[in-house]
Amino acid sequence: MCSIARRDWANNGDEANIFSYADPFRCCSANMHQGWPKFTQRLWMATPEGGLATVVYAPCEVTARVAGGKEVTIVEDTEYPFRDTVRFTVRLAEELKCTNQAVSFPLQLRIPNWCDGASVKVGSEQAKNLRAGSFYTIQRQWKDGDEIILHLPMKIKLSRWYNNSLGVERGPLIYGLKIGERIRNIRRLEPLPEREVFPTTPWNYGLVIHSDDPNDSFTVVEEGMSYQPFDPEAAPVRILARGKRIPDWKLWHNSAAPPPESPVSSNEPEEEITLIPYGCTNLRVAEIPEVK
Repeated sequence: MCSIARRDWANNGDEANIFSYADPFRCCSANMHQGWPKFTQRLWMATPEGGLATVVYAPCEVTARVAGGKEVTIVEDTEYPFRDTVRFTVRLAEELKCTNQAVSFPLQLRIPNWCDGASVKVGSEQAKNLRAGSFYTIQRQWKDGDEIILHLPMKIKLSRWYNNSLGVERGPLIYGLKIGERIRNIRRLEPLPEREVFPTTPWNYGLVIHSDDPNDSFTVVEEGMSYQPFDPEAAPVRILARGKRIPDWKLWHNSAAPPPESPVSSNEPEEEITLIPYGCTNLRVAEIPEVK
């Protein structure tokens, strides 16, 4: 729950857990809005060889001078991190297009450490099984309109956390249980209210894993991309899983108790549960016990 209540914290007040832009930690009010602009500023970097390197993938457009001081623009079209494909289109300056010139510079694509089997295609040329945790460099003569298609397969992986609980990861994202929400505005602070959020559906589930390959225990469902992809009801991707309630896992000091030691026995019926990206959740259970 996100509510005004006494919790088992050493130095935070009762209001530290609510949604508020004027909470006791005023540094959040000053700093939180800097995240997206700084993220955008660092999507691309220059390389010592006069090329460009893409560091984080997001829909964007970059214009820069590359080797020889020639200006190029790269348009990046993607729904990453919810989708696994990134498309780049090279645009040359007008004076270069008019004379049908090409520009030579290296383009470096970051292959994330989590990604096995990445591939890239430029025209009819394709490179497969790119090394995870590295940059893949394409050195060529670039013409206006050249396209690069990068594929970053996203497999589901399980990680172990506190009390041997499970984390569900797909590509660069961690997933959490989708929980029904009741939002209550408690004070009106223009232009935004302070809010409490309470669960309207059970949250104390454990995961049932039927196979050594976690991908066999889950079904990935992709939805359309909305204007606000981080809304719990508009998550662009969902993972369907099987789970059981754990009745003894309850609230403790007005918060969810630590997850019980896995594996956990449960006599409750098996149900279908839904996981959504952690950033899409307001009530968050992402360390989930394993039930037998």
